[in-house]
Amino acid sequence: MLKCLYVHVGLEKTGTTSIQEFLQINRAALAGAGIWLPGCLGHKNPKLLAAYGHEAGSRDIAVTGAGIGSSPEAVAEFRAGLRDKLIKDAARGAGGIGVISSEDLSRLHKAQEVRRVVDLLGEIAEDLRVIVFVRRQDLLAASRYYSLVRGGSTDPQVMPQPGEGQPYYDYRTNIGLWADAVGEARVILQRFPEMPKREGFNSVAAFRGLIGIGEGQYSDVQEQHVSFDAVNQILMQGYNQLRGGYDAKGLHWLMERLAPMNDRSLGQIPSEQQARQFYGTYRQGNLALFRRLGVEDQMFSEDFSMYPAENMRAKFQQMGMQRLLSLLEAQRSADEGRDG
Repeated sequence: MLKCLYVHVGLEKTGTTSIQEFLQINRAALAGAGIWLPGCLGHKNPKLLAAYGHEAGSRDIAVTGAGIGSSPEAVAEFRAGLRDKLIKDAARGAGGIGVISSEDLSRLHKAQEVRRVVDLLGEIAEDLRVIVFVRRQDLLAASRYYSLVRGGSTDPQVMPQPGEGQPYYDYRTNIGLWADAVGEARVILQRFPEMPKREGFNSVAAFRGLIGIGEGQYSDVQEQHVSFDAVNQILMQGYNQLRGGYDAKGLHWLMERLAPMNDRSLGQIPSEQQARQFYGTYRQGNLALFRRLGVEDQMFSEDFSMYPAENMRAKFQQMGMQRLLSLLEAQRSADEGRDG
């Protein structure tokens, strides 16, 4: 068995892609340092572990992406096969340290789903530690909005209405499930700062520190995802709405042409009041969770200075129209050049 297994369960939009990229490009060096990484759970992001946890019939992307049937028999067959593969795979790291990183695990919102994964991992590790990076809910929602519209969302609402999105933004509940399963002392919570650049925060460096990866001949990670600005996000959402959902080819075409206009200073659509109201729904639950885990010093700040005084959607829509006009003008000039 592994002596200790660190399971990084996300959350999304806290540098998870960079962490997974670091682990992937340094697999050989990490193996040389006695650190086991799974090879049977998926490339970079081990989504199959989350798929193992979901109940039969789930339509989570980890399940649908794995092509698992919805019948109890198909799910049981998948789980049995994955269990056998994982036990054999983990034998490579016997006596050492293991690391699994998948933000898809943060979407296991039922006690039996989390317990199913913990029981499986308990078969390959003597000691199981859960790592979770948490981001203030309003900023998580604002960051997720880009991912949602990139995936075809037609919803203009950046932050869900109170009561929606449960329990995804309810850290007290969903992180609490992991604490219930492994014990509070084995949950390692790391706050993702409200303004990471200002605080000099680096997710990969923080993750390495948490699992004890010291200095070594490791390759650095380049910035993984550069989000489109708020104006481009509104244009993407509008395009999805016109197309009636996800049009992968058309949206890709649009994004290619919007990319040169991207202005990362145009960061937030909601107003400060809207952000405060959304975060206020979860503030007391956060505090209760942090107290439970003994990490009250990780509590989020009350700094909302990154938001504008008023909702910017109307103004950004006007800016978006100017960008579309620029694209049309460029296309017209190109057509005239070909005709000439």
